[in-house]
Amino acid sequence: MKYSLVLFIAMVFTVSNITAQNYGLGNTDPAVFTKYRVPETNLYSLWFNTALSLTTSKTFDNQPIFSDYSYYNSMFKYSLSPSYILRKEREDRVLSISTNLSGSYQYNYSERNGEYTDKNSNYSLNLGIKGSINNYFNSDNKFYSIGAELNFFAMDRRQDAPSIQLKNQYIGAKTQNYIVSFGFGVGKVRNITPVISAIRFQERLKQLSLANNDLSEKTILDLSQQFSRRSYYSQVHDRSGKYFWDDLEGILNKDGVSLQGINMYGTNYLMEAPYDYRFVRMEGMTTGINIQIDYSNTYRSGNEFQIPILEEQLNILGNAYINYSHQLNLNSQVHCSLSLSGGSNIITNPEVKQKYIISTSLGYDYEITDRIVTSVNNNFGTSFFNESAQRKEMINNFSLSLDYFIEDNLLLYVTYNWDFNETKQANRAKYSVNNNNVQLGFTYYFDRGFIYH
Repeated sequence: MKYSLVLFIAMVFTVSNITAQNYGLGNTDPAVFTKYRVPETNLYSLWFNTALSLTTSKTFDNQPIFSDYSYYNSMFKYSLSPSYILRKEREDRVLSISTNLSGSYQYNYSERNGEYTDKNSNYSLNLGIKGSINNYFNSDNKFYSIGAELNFFAMDRRQDAPSIQLKNQYIGAKTQNYIVSFGFGVGKVRNITPVISAIRFQERLKQLSLANNDLSEKTILDLSQQFSRRSYYSQVHDRSGKYFWDDLEGILNKDGVSLQGINMYGTNYLMEAPYDYRFVRMEGMTTGINIQIDYSNTYRSGNEFQIPILEEQLNILGNAYINYSHQLNLNSQVHCSLSLSGGSNIITNPEVKQKYIISTSLGYDYEITDRIVTSVNNNFGTSFFNESAQRKEMINNFSLSLDYFIEDNLLLYVTYNWDFNETKQANRAKYSVNNNNVQLGFTYYFDRGFIYH
């Protein structure tokens, strides 16, 4: 695992140094990112995502009492999921809401020590709703935040497992999870995607000989605000494109640039600029503390003993976090985060009495062309649980994706994921899972705005 982290970090900085030489900001001051002030915006995106995936994994279980064993698993999965994102933003407030509903069919084939095989088919349904609001005090960077999250999972499984003397066994499970948080923080992370589009628009003006020099910083910022309001024109005008470009030309005229006399090729070339960037460009840093109330319950309606089981947890957690995102150049950005959480379960006689969680993430996004984007991300987390037997979990996820926009609203993607999970308990030495997954899928966007999946 440590070699993948070293390779990932080396790749990020090598690629960024090379691309910075070819895709720099020109004469534009990089401070234009931090000087950009968000007008009141309403960015939203609705899409449907469908995917096929094949996963293989190998598990090694080292047990001090029973014999060690290795476990091979192969899984085929098909999923269909609609998703919605809403982001209302202005300088003194940021409201973000996202929903995801997904259903999937999964077929598993596993083999233990080459002796026997288990087969099962799963049908699952997931619903996730997440929202947060950051309200800033006056014009300061200090804010208070309120967040809420709902997750629901239901699964039905038909299992044929000779290893545990089961034949066509039915197993069902339902899990609900509710999280409410309140806290204070400092800093701001702005969505500066419109600034990137404005600078790219400047490049196209110069290529068409409509501008001899770089636009002024004020014009870049005014264009950025105009791009951020693009979706509003369709809500208030029948010919939204005409009014949008008339107002945009008014901004350019103040800097001595005119679009009069431009041919059809030039018109189409310029009109592509607001749609060029396919992932959200964020700039800035936030840090803060939260108090979280986390309730979850799981009901299992069947198992090898046919005894229904209900498990509940109600945790009060303290949380400290830091989030950072920065543009390396016009084509790429790096982002990272660190979160520390810990607290007690207040339900009487729970299995888990306290838990402590450390999670980190590091990501890199790079636009190869105006329609091809690649993203590399690594997430690492460690959890400590104080229960009847002390337990520690370590999770690492590495993902690499390549996305191709066939058209403005249709995306073809390929994603590779590597997951490593290791659990240690007092009564067993170690349990680890090494999982590889490849996905091929399509996403259709009804309205994408500046939101990237």
